[in-house]
Amino acid sequence: MREWREEDIEQRVAAKGTVADRIVIRHRRERPVRRRPRDPGEQRVLDYLCLREWRRALELGKVKFLSSREWYYECD
Repeated sequence: MREWREEDIEQRVAAKGTVADRIVIRHRRERPVRRRPRDPGEQRVLDYLCLREWRRALELGKVKFLSSREWYYECD
């Protein structure tokens, strides 16, 4: 059986670290975390699109208000 010293393990991990990181990131199932803040123009556009979709859903009757704090949004 081969014996490993702690220093050897640390050196191997440091040498292969970037490869391991890429493999882990590639195989993640969840959405990657955003690393930079959104551009103000991009944020305005996203807000506009969300509000437009919400108002359209209200007009089409896809939103049902169940109580003052709870509603049902029919997604399709």
